[in-house]
Order: sequence, then C-alpha cells, then structure tokens
Amino acid sequence: MAQQKAKGPQSRAPLKWGEGAKNLTASRHHECLTMPYVKMGCWNVRTLNQKGKLENAKREMERYGLSVLGLSEVRWKKVGDIVSGDVRVIYSGGDKCEKGVAVMLNKEWANRVIAVEQKNDRLMWIKLNNEPRNIVIVQAY
Repeated sequence: MAQQKAKGPQSRAPLKWGEGAKNLTASRHHECLTMPYVKMGCWNVRTLNQKGKLENAKREMERYGLSVLGLSEVRWKKVGDIVSGDVRVIYSGGDKCEKGVAVMLNKEWANRVIAVEQKNDRLMWIKLNNEPRNIVIVQAY
C-alpha cells in the first residue's frame, strides 16, 4: 500500500500504516507535554463568611491536589485579593454579604497572575502566565 500524506498543519510527514496523526503530533510537540501541570476545580461553598470556612476550603484544595479552585457564593463584600498561608484568594462581591465569586490559587500559580478583572458579584476572570499560551480562568455564578 502506498504511503499517504495527511492533510492539515499537524501532520506534514508521511504516515506509515498503523501510525496515526496523534502520535506524530505528540512527538513533534514534546515540549508542550513538559509544561507545568495545573489541576482545576470549582465549588459552590454556600459561604466563606463564617469562621473556619476559608480554612476548610484550603484543606479541601490541598486534599484534592488542586492548583486553582473557583468558588461561588462566597458572600464577601467588595472586591479584594488576600493571601492566607500558601493560598491566594482573589474575590469579587457586592455591597451586601450575598452571592460573590472567588478564585483560590496555590503558591506556584499565585505568582503567575498577570491580570484580574472583577466585573460584579457574579463574574470575574484572571489571566495566568503559562507557556506556550497564557491561561484565562472565568469564574461565574
């Protein structure tokens, strides 16, 4: 059987029988596989406006090995950026202790924040520096 050339930018080399474009792409972009690993999660915490709730969220984040954790219903006022232990919390709330969203970042990813936009008590985004592309995380409630 004659060799075929696959169409598309990811597979310029001729394919051999049984060799898929997926394998070619992975071998060509091996540097992408070594970039920092980020494990994300999201959680409706119902409130972080009670004693011990933030510590509980930090424990759960560590327990699951999360790098980034999006939170909704934090019920904190105004907007802010705090550091608690090894965790950075960027939040966006309203005038009352209702609703509110936040993003928790572990120590490694906390230092990679490039930009933050806190739109209102239901929507915010953060931009993280990463290679080969930056990461934008949108937290909505």
